Amino acid sequence: HIVEGADEQRYLLLADGRGWVFTHSGRDGRLLAQEATPEQLSEKKAGIQMMMEEANRMLEKDPALRQEVMKNPAVLEMMANPQMIQTAAENSASVASALRAQPGVESALSVDPTALAGSLREAAGDSK
Repeated sequence: HIVEGADEQRYLLLADGRGWVFTHSGRDGRLLAQEATPEQLSEKKAGIQMMMEEANRMLEKDPALRQEVMKNPAVLEMMANPQMIQTAAENSASVASALRAQPGVESALSVDPTALAGSLREAAGDSK
């Protein structure tokens, strides 16, 4: 169900009926959400995988946001210790699914986690 609002604003009923979301930020007009296409709804993706894909799109569009995320202490800790990612994937089917969606990262984790950690730190602009 979709309710049209003023300007470009639309209100979308969540597919599981838990509530509503709005499509644009009231503060700056940025697009925050949009309705899923029938094709997207028919795909059987884990929620975490869909969130990871959306986060990736947001980071690609906004270099400042990407830099902010890459400087987050939790992200820096994870980049310094890829074993944390491996452990999370072993303990969570949704993390494993999200990791499988990134075959390059999954391969690097299994082949050379230390090199992956260096690549991630380099991408974050940290030369340690």
